[in-house]
Amino acid sequence: MSVLTDNTSAWLAGLSVSLSLCLIAWSTGIFVGTILGIAGTRLRFLARMTRGVNGFLLSVPLIVLLFYAHYPLQALFAITIPPFPTGAAILSVCNCFAVAEIVRSELMHVPVEHLWVARMSNLPPQVIAWRVMMPLVSRHVMGPLLVQQVAVLQASLLTSFIGVQELFRAALRVNAVTLRPIPIFTALAIILLVVCLPVLSTGWYLARRASARVQA
Repeated sequence: MSVLTDNTSAWLAGLSVSLSLCLIAWSTGIFVGTILGIAGTRLRFLARMTRGVNGFLLSVPLIVLLFYAHYPLQALFAITIPPFPTGAAILSVCNCFAVAEIVRSELMHVPVEHLWVARMSNLPPQVIAWRVMMPLVSRHVMGPLLVQQVAVLQASLLTSFIGVQELFRAALRVNAVTLRPIPIFTALAIILLVVCLPVLSTGWYLARRASARVQA
């Protein structure tokens, strides 16, 4: 554990950059992705577009997208953008379309009988949206959504390859000084485990709970 205690400032600095990167990707992706997902249930062309873009982003490795946005794309437009905004933008775009597909898929699977009962009760559309659909969808979305945000945190480690000073880059700097790769990268794995496992466990629990309620 000396690699953690002796280099606390380096680890904390890297973790703070990683979390800052993820907060941008999380907030942007969830906000914009939710809007796209809801709109995709009404607009067929938008649903096709989000599904196609998400398929493209899943097919092309994230490291390729990061390098392309950081080097050839900036050279093409003769601009220079620091690594942090570039990494945040790519992660946000990927998260946005992933969230859109999660939300749209769950909205398309809302039990029709609940909507029929609400409409037969002459409830206003706003009440149906906020009191019927939102609780049903949020119950099913929360699990996959949390798992997706953990995937964003793990993917943020790849931004170190374009120069973002995040957690993985902090581990590389500490290793360059101490030359102790086994304890250093074990410490990195422990940090990620402590951060990710509670969120993943919550996501899995919510997904199982939603599935059990549907079956009931």
